Amino acid sequence: PSESGKLPQQWRRLPESHNFIWVAADDSGNQRSVARRIAYAVFAVGLIDKRYDIDTERVFLSGFSGGARVAGLVAAAYPQMFRGGIYMGGAEMWDIEPTPDTLEAIRENRFVFITGTEDFNRPMALKVAAQYANAGIKKQKTIVISRHGHELPPSRRMRDALNFLDGVSPD
Repeated sequence: PSESGKLPQQWRRLPESHNFIWVAADDSGNQRSVARRIAYAVFAVGLIDKRYDIDTERVFLSGFSGGARVAGLVAAAYPQMFRGGIYMGGAEMWDIEPTPDTLEAIRENRFVFITGTEDFNRPMALKVAAQYANAGIKKQKTIVISRHGHELPPSRRMRDALNFLDGVSPD
């Protein structure tokens, strides 16, 4: 939801340890239009692909709070581009009627919902996780952090989420 695309300090070691590239846009917080935020996500993939030899099977998106809601819309609209997502402190069920092919592509992707027991958005995140399950999305994980409010998850929980996206079992 913030205007900064900077990697949170507590996650600074995660991209390298998981062989990920962190990409986030500045000036893309909640006060920006949803259409602009979606465009930033889609265009970022093309820009990064020109600069790096990326594995297109490992392109994921994430967001926190309002960003999680936008990420859910993007993941459903572009399931062949984004192979899954991490929704932190919020979630949104897609607002499209997916074609059978699109729904099948969404079902092949992986999703993580992260919320806290003290997060005011927890009911919505759990509701959307249930809606994903009802839509036949089996590759999903919900992480509920005890005594955690509406804030970014600690690096240990993000590591769990990244491992799940990569299909790695927990240690």
